[in-house]
Amino acid sequence: MINLLRDNLDFAQQCELIDAGGGWVARVELLPDGTVKAEPDHFGITGRWTRHDQTLSIVNAQGELVARFDSEGLDRRGRKLIWGVVKAGVHWFEHCLRHQLARRPRISFCISCRGRLHHLRQTLLQNIADNKDYPNLEFVLLDYNSSDGLGDWVRRELREEIESGRVSYYHTSQPAYFRPAHARNLSVRLASGDIICLVDADNFTGRGFASYIADHVEPDSFLVGCRMEGDRFVPFDDEGCVGRVAIYKSAYLDVGGMDEEHVGWGYDDLDLYERLRTMGYRCQSIEPRHARCIAHDDLDRKKELQYQDIGRDSSIERGSVWENARRSQTNLESGRIILNGGRIGCGGADRNFGEASVVVRERRLPLISICISAIGQAAEIRRSLPENLYATRFYPNLEFVLLDAPDGQLDQWLRKELPKELDSGRVVYCRLAPPLPACGTDNLVQQWNMAARLANGEILCIASALHRVPAGFSSRLVERFHAGWIHERFEGTGLILSRHLFYLAEGFDQNLPADVAAEDLLARIARRLDGSDRPAWSRSGLESRDFGGGVVQRNGKLAIVSPHRFPRITFATSSAGELDHLKETLPRNLGDNRDYPNLEFLLLDYGDREGLDQWVRSELKEHLDTGRLVYYRVPEGARLQHAQAKNMAMRLATGELLCNVDANNLTGHQFAFHVAERLQEYDFLTGCLTLNDLLDPYCDRGAAGRIAMRRPLFYHSGGFDEAMGGPGAGDLDLCERLKMLGYRGASIDGRFLDCLLPAAVRTDEGTNEDRRNIEAGNLVLNAGRFGCGTVRRNFETSTIAVRPFRHRKISFCVSCMDRLHHLAETLPRNLSDNLSYPDMEIVLLDYNSSDGLEAWAKEHLQEWIEAGRLVYFKTTDRAHFERSHARNLAFRLATGDIVCTLDADNFTGPGFAHYVNERFDRHEQIYLRPDFDGAHVRLRDAFGRICVRKEDFHRIEGYDEQLVEYGYEDIDLCVRLEKAGLAPSFIEDDRFLRYIDHSNSERLANGPILSQVSVFLRGRETGKEWDSLVYLIEDGDFIWLGPRLDGLSPQGRWKQVDGRFLLTCGQGSSVSFRLGENGEAFLPEHSTSDLRFRRSDDLEYFSGALIEYVRERNERKYRSNLTIADYRVNAGSFGQASVSR
Repeated sequence: MINLLRDNLDFAQQCELIDAGGGWVARVELLPDGTVKAEPDHFGITGRWTRHDQTLSIVNAQGELVARFDSEGLDRRGRKLIWGVVKAGVHWFEHCLRHQLARRPRISFCISCRGRLHHLRQTLLQNIADNKDYPNLEFVLLDYNSSDGLGDWVRRELREEIESGRVSYYHTSQPAYFRPAHARNLSVRLASGDIICLVDADNFTGRGFASYIADHVEPDSFLVGCRMEGDRFVPFDDEGCVGRVAIYKSAYLDVGGMDEEHVGWGYDDLDLYERLRTMGYRCQSIEPRHARCIAHDDLDRKKELQYQDIGRDSSIERGSVWENARRSQTNLESGRIILNGGRIGCGGADRNFGEASVVVRERRLPLISICISAIGQAAEIRRSLPENLYATRFYPNLEFVLLDAPDGQLDQWLRKELPKELDSGRVVYCRLAPPLPACGTDNLVQQWNMAARLANGEILCIASALHRVPAGFSSRLVERFHAGWIHERFEGTGLILSRHLFYLAEGFDQNLPADVAAEDLLARIARRLDGSDRPAWSRSGLESRDFGGGVVQRNGKLAIVSPHRFPRITFATSSAGELDHLKETLPRNLGDNRDYPNLEFLLLDYGDREGLDQWVRSELKEHLDTGRLVYYRVPEGARLQHAQAKNMAMRLATGELLCNVDANNLTGHQFAFHVAERLQEYDFLTGCLTLNDLLDPYCDRGAAGRIAMRRPLFYHSGGFDEAMGGPGAGDLDLCERLKMLGYRGASIDGRFLDCLLPAAVRTDEGTNEDRRNIEAGNLVLNAGRFGCGTVRRNFETSTIAVRPFRHRKISFCVSCMDRLHHLAETLPRNLSDNLSYPDMEIVLLDYNSSDGLEAWAKEHLQEWIEAGRLVYFKTTDRAHFERSHARNLAFRLATGDIVCTLDADNFTGPGFAHYVNERFDRHEQIYLRPDFDGAHVRLRDAFGRICVRKEDFHRIEGYDEQLVEYGYEDIDLCVRLEKAGLAPSFIEDDRFLRYIDHSNSERLANGPILSQVSVFLRGRETGKEWDSLVYLIEDGDFIWLGPRLDGLSPQGRWKQVDGRFLLTCGQGSSVSFRLGENGEAFLPEHSTSDLRFRRSDDLEYFSGALIEYVRERNERKYRSNLTIADYRVNAGSFGQASVSR
């Protein structure tokens, strides 16, 4: 660097003039021709410079000496200073030139004010003047619904500052009281500065405070107006500046801002400071010259508060300041450092008297999943995991997903050392379980895929046991999450990916070695994002991809990783006279969501006579041809009002997830992925802010109509209220009704909520209309007549009729023998989960149970029985559980229009009855089942969930009753339904296919074989790979599985004679087994075989072998049925028995 006192100045040198207190004074430029320029020039030093004997002198335009610099030093950051004096009048004052220019980050002074104009008149203009030296500064003034004329004063006194951009004035009209923490958080969210400083309305900053902040605030430090003694904050005798804090905005948001759960006044600032220091940020007190304020009494502090007892005058630790202090201490002690759950200062405000409307939305804290394959890495995990848990301890939404080998090397260590982390979900321990992946347990790439598939995070971090999480890891990822999509390397060998990008690329290529697979995945993602690879669109919506699939024990419970399928989504837009908007929005929305493979855009033209149909036909033909866009037009002369049109669009949609997108809405890039991900956790999403308490319901910038939901919710609620008026009416009403119906909602992320023209500000009258149904308790509307009418599809001449919707009676049929332990868990929940469906029954058939089912039903289910929601039947005709007969009998006892098999271990999931009814309302010749060969291939215990119209079930004569034991009875029924002309329709959402995992012995326990076995024999011949298993049944039959002695068939008769087991086959051959000399093994007599049998009590082992045997036997019968043209198999007699009700 050039030395100003010694080196030649061959080009212009930029310096800063600093006073003795470190305050910035001016920018000084020394030119090679000897000219000096200063801006601003308070001391008149613009003139010329000379240098003699290492002294730099400056003379003004009149030739008078005005400054002299002659000694060198360093400031606190190691920057070079040239010290000297500057003349002011007749006096000389110590100043210095700082040759290395200080950075000038943008700073925002954030002032939130309600009812404090009398203070602001004195402070604000002075503070603006005192900081004129700092060019990159804004004053954010938030008028928190003041009633003292603040807005008029600002308009009159600060017009020039607003026009210059120095002051940004915001006004919010919703708050009924002053909420200090929320007001301050909102002002920070509205600020554009890199550094924010909270300045109360009664505070003076002092001259050069912005420059002081720029010099002293670092990304890892902050300034406070509170006095400090050592590490302790001293909030007494503070001159009213305790709440003054200067900090990088990113750091403020890192801890969630001020705690909005605080009540009244007090301690929100100290709580923030303590949480920041706990996170590792350094703190320093602001110098007293910058920390002055107007003294005032407590009346000014509390007059706008709802909670009037603030506690400043209390000696008994009562009042809001004490209550808030106790809450703060509790949070700190429990490690709750990041607060507000991302809802930091949410709300709406008008900027600069109507220049713009701004909505501050939730700044969500996404769930981060760190996915680690721990197979063969147990020792390293024991070292790294505690360190990584400590490094990420403050971020609330983070999980470590560990995938371990089948032997569970980490199991006991985790239970002993990290029980709290396991219980809280911070650590998710997954152990491979049979059946193991086809590639075995040595394929690291498959393990990466499986660990990622088991994770719940919106951000996936694929790491190894060797990785250490760096400082600030979660904060950086949150910033990246809100800025866009993440796809990058992590610490060399790992990857960090947005969840949807992982699924879009179908994970790692399991055929590649690990060192290549990661780079390959990033390359494939890059090609998809830049358009090099064309998207693969689904017409059927049923395609699934199997990567990382398998079975694990997840925190001790069975978890199945099924093939992945993107749920089908419909973006529904209804338009009347909005062609100009659609020309701009629809092509962009199609392009922005091109990567989502299972998406339908539905456009309903219900009154546009401006050429919308011609524009769609000519400009969007490609999308029509691919089925990506479906165009419906209401016939000439038909008239629909707006809510009716939106309902019709939703009813015409084919998606399982529905989203209303108004014609002027821009969805944003890859919004469809956001909908698919968020609706895995929530029931519906909304673009409005009504889910946040005490915030503007009308300040939504046209986004209130953006409502996404799972399809059954729409039908349950009856859709938009068609009794309401024009565009925009009913959006908030629908959201409120869904909430009151018990569904969980969340806001759509703000980056997806842009629109061409903000909606007009809603009036109080409109808001009251939106609450009319809620106040009257009318939650399900339109009486089934919603969205009705006729339309034409894609320029076809024939019309489609959308008819009134009706609730068909649905019967869920449960046949049960000795499975009370399962039924006690599933049946009450299934009754509750379908309570909202108006016409549903569960038929419970007690198939001669001996475990107390009847008594339990009388004691625990009487209320449901009396209400007609549960019908209990019992038969004692059969001694053993005959699956097909039991199901046929239950179906015949049902009174529903639609009947559905429900096993005793099955959960329906909330709203399944609504889902079933809607599917049968939309389609005629169908039956409903899981996708056996696709997305649900591993959900074998849900294969029996088959729903069919009762008349169709009777037409094919039900289940084949010759399929007695377990297996193929479901598939056989489906094949015969299709022979009868019905098309399969798949249960798309696997949340409707949950069940209790259980053993094979429970599956067969009451069947005609396992329930009658008297003796289990197990043995093996030398050199044979498989065991021989013999089942000696009480009725004298035997079954032999595995290798057999020559001449013996797998079935026959047995008897015990003189301590021997004599087995005789149908063709007359026989073998006798005698007890060996050791008294343990049974040996075959008169045979050269060295086969030795021993008695066994391993019921589960024998059940596993038996289930394969009975499945093979049933498969032969099933394949025999395939060759028969007739779909009837029971000769007109099925499901017959005597029952009691």
